[in-house]
Amino acid sequence: MKMIYAFGFCALFCGAVYSLLHDGREALRISELERQVNNMFTEVNELRVTLHREKECLERWEKIDFYKEKFAREKMQMAKFFDLIYLC
Repeated sequence: MKMIYAFGFCALFCGAVYSLLHDGREALRISELERQVNNMFTEVNELRVTLHREKECLERWEKIDFYKEKFAREKMQMAKFFDLIYLC
């Protein structure tokens, strides 16, 4: 009878140890997944900042192109005006 109690106690003890180890592994795996998710959020935020900066640069270049074209048109009009004055 003592053998059955010893075996039962051993089984309970081994089950408890396995449960603790299994829970510990699960906790480690969950913390690793949380760390990976946090890293992904960090990367996404960095990409958003980079995209915002690139968008601002693109808008500046578009303004520069607009003013280049505007200056070229005005320069052409001035050239035509001076040609008319020269011809007169």
